[in-house]
Amino acid sequence: MNLKLIQCPFCKTPIPEDSVYCDVCGKKLRHCPSCGAFAKSKMCAKCGHPTEEINPDELISSRGSKPVPGHLVCLSASIRLGLSHEAIIGRRGNYGNTFQQFHSVSGAHAKLFCVDGVWQIMDLGSSFGTYLNGEKLEKDKPAPIKIDDVLKFADVEFKVTE
Repeated sequence: MNLKLIQCPFCKTPIPEDSVYCDVCGKKLRHCPSCGAFAKSKMCAKCGHPTEEINPDELISSRGSKPVPGHLVCLSASIRLGLSHEAIIGRRGNYGNTFQQFHSVSGAHAKLFCVDGVWQIMDLGSSFGTYLNGEKLEKDKPAPIKIDDVLKFADVEFKVTE
């Protein structure tokens, strides 16, 4: 399946055109029903028409499939991370700036990746463990994740969302 990429109007990163939130900056996207452009404000910068928030239910019905994991939402802080293939969770990983505040999270704590459309998490030998729904993961043994799962990196919990 070839998925077209668009540019996030906030951070200018290429993201899939069926995104509701930017996978990198986490901002909720808007689109213009008149010209189809993506926008960050209530008025389209391209044609001047009012923009609308993207409804994830419309995307699901148009794709004909069930929701898939797309974000990790921290249960103790205002943090929303987009799932990124081959991303390293930790203070030195892809989300390093986010995890700097959590000293119990290892530098390279866990790895997120997708195989055949299934998102997985794998502990990388972290000091204080990676947990999936309360069960400690074995080092270097991938485990599939789905929406509503709870991932815990040391003592920091995240919920898997769309």
